[in-house]
Amino acid sequence: MRHDALRGDVYAAFHKSSAGEAASADALKQVDAHAEELRTSLKAVRSEALSPAIDAALRDADKSLDAFAVQARAVVGLAFKDRAAAQAQMPEFDKRFTELEGQMARIGDLLEAQGSAIADATQEDRSSPCSLASEPPLGCCSSSPWRSGGCTAPSCRPFAG
Repeated sequence: MRHDALRGDVYAAFHKSSAGEAASADALKQVDAHAEELRTSLKAVRSEALSPAIDAALRDADKSLDAFAVQARAVVGLAFKDRAAAQAQMPEFDKRFTELEGQMARIGDLLEAQGSAIADATQEDRSSPCSLASEPPLGCCSSSPWRSGGCTAPSCRPFAG
């Protein structure tokens, strides 16, 4: 949601622009701070062991964030000097926002899918008596295939081999 904060900074700059250029520095600091918070969040996600699809989505979001932050700074700077020129930049700004917003949603979806897959696998492991036993309990799986390493049931894989 930090990308929304950046967009809010731009719209706030139009409102504050009537206060004069003195407020420009504060508005630009806000843009920089929110952009850095978003970069830090993306780095934190990247530091986890994730899938290649999530890594690729994060790289795409980094590029879009950089372009979006540059555009936000440009619009905010113009809002205090030439409101009409800043207004003319808004279609490009909105385009970059929509692009970043879509990428952030994709990252969220990928993270949610990975989390669900992990939760499902964990639940499956917990529900099987084989996963906790040093030997498979009777009825868990055939003792003959288990002893020979032939059991392929997900809950018995720790014992296979």
